[in-house]
Amino acid sequence: MGKIKYLNAEISLPGAVCNWHAIPEPELIKILESTENGLDQNIASERLKKFGHNSFKQNVHIRGLLLFLKQFKSPLILILISAAGISLFLEQWLDSLIILAVVVSSAIIGYRQEFNAQKAIEKLKARIVLRSKVLRNGNQHEIPASEIVPRDIVLLSAGSMVPADGRILSSKDLYVNESALTGESFPTEKKREYSNPVYRSLK
Repeated sequence: MGKIKYLNAEISLPGAVCNWHAIPEPELIKILESTENGLDQNIASERLKKFGHNSFKQNVHIRGLLLFLKQFKSPLILILISAAGISLFLEQWLDSLIILAVVVSSAIIGYRQEFNAQKAIEKLKARIVLRSKVLRNGNQHEIPASEIVPRDIVLLSAGSMVPADGRILSSKDLYVNESALTGESFPTEKKREYSNPVYRSLK
């Protein structure tokens, strides 16, 4: 992917205007209250408070008792519980106690493994922060991608992930991998004159 500069326009435009990808560039920048030099840092901070972070909603992890009870959804565990119930019905107390001990032990081991896995994933996510370059007050700034706000001008280079939907303002030899959206195995060429929008990477 070549060097690219594009405008993040991932909000609804005023009035009946909705086809932001087809609006002439100067008019679009005016409608979005942006400039070719990017947003003012103070305005960007206000928009971050207003619109929130540029990130997908995270899956809520199951904690505590619910995570432990989840272990009993396993087909094998359910079969063992049924066997313990039959043993109790037949008054085979020792067999039922042994089966129940196996069930509880298996649930505890599964709980600890899943709990530790969730903690490890959270630590990895905390260390890996996607950063992007934006134009603010005419200067280039590198910020966390989650802090990109609507109407920001984003700068990309080869190998960068697209952090938000937007309109191309300038580009050179730009190819974008859109396989997650279109199923195409080859990168798609994007040119400014075609008013081709770019879409946020799903990874």
